[in-house]
Amino acid sequence: MIRKKLFFVLFVLFPALLFGQKTDSIRYPKLKVTEILVSNYEHAFEAGTNQFSVKNSRVDAVGNFTENISYRGQLTLKDNGNFNVLDLSATFMPVQGLSLTFGQTAIPLFNPYVAGPSSMMFATRPYIGDYFLSTRDVGLSGKYQFYAGIMPVSVELGLFNGNTINKSEWRKGKNMSYGARLQLGAMKGARATVKFYDYPNSEELHYFFYGADVRYEGDNWKIETEVINRDNRKDEKDDLLSYYVQGVYGFPLKKSWIFKNVLPAVRWDALKKGHEESGMDVNRLTVGVGFGLTQKYFSSLLRLNYERCFVNREIDILGNEKDSDKLIVGLILVL
Repeated sequence: MIRKKLFFVLFVLFPALLFGQKTDSIRYPKLKVTEILVSNYEHAFEAGTNQFSVKNSRVDAVGNFTENISYRGQLTLKDNGNFNVLDLSATFMPVQGLSLTFGQTAIPLFNPYVAGPSSMMFATRPYIGDYFLSTRDVGLSGKYQFYAGIMPVSVELGLFNGNTINKSEWRKGKNMSYGARLQLGAMKGARATVKFYDYPNSEELHYFFYGADVRYEGDNWKIETEVINRDNRKDEKDDLLSYYVQGVYGFPLKKSWIFKNVLPAVRWDALKKGHEESGMDVNRLTVGVGFGLTQKYFSSLLRLNYERCFVNREIDILGNEKDSDKLIVGLILVL
């Protein structure tokens, strides 16, 4: 435990001390550190149970080593105080628009505003962010960004170990994972993506993912929808299908008030396991309201959420409080 704490301190402080020693003639290295804390209180109505939890506690260090080389390191503190490395990668930008990332990084399947605690609309992820696959792996990915007329376009390709995070082992070529994503548009305004990810983890396990999403973001509102299918090439009873539709609108409050804005939000998401033609197994309605702690929308806030689950068929990956109606009070701080 002492070594882990020491590692954490060095991870946060050493780059800041080193990179803070700049002169007028040196622009690099650069460093930006973001800290994220998410704490929740939850009450499950059917079971009559309660829990307090620290859902996420992260430190994210991003910077430039030179004009063409950047780096990222992200740690999460959870699971009874254990450290977990999320991102540990370097990115090389040889020409305008092209970037190559080597190390542990995000796979080209999930959206950061679904999986990342600092940009989620709700206290819990949609089913897509929780039950399909880890959001990161160790490997090499490339992204090329350009304009088709006035439309931003991004093409992303990646090759990975296929073991998810913090695990490396020798693999045969046919057991490595690969994926691609095509994005049209940018985070502000309209944006749409299509993507796939092949995950042949072993002789017994082979998943193939494919999906698409569409979103629109304005200055104080956004709406998003996404669908992902997981095809189990070895056992169709383990197939997964999920989608969500969610939106939020921000209303400004007086600058002198404790809360600077209020953000009502609503989400409908659904999950289906197996191949039976019986509709979605579980549907969930989430309604909530967020109270912004800063004038920046969709950032640090106090959140109240109510989740109402409609269970057509119980599935093994849910159960207990996971498919129960819940009241959640959450606090998120982004520093």
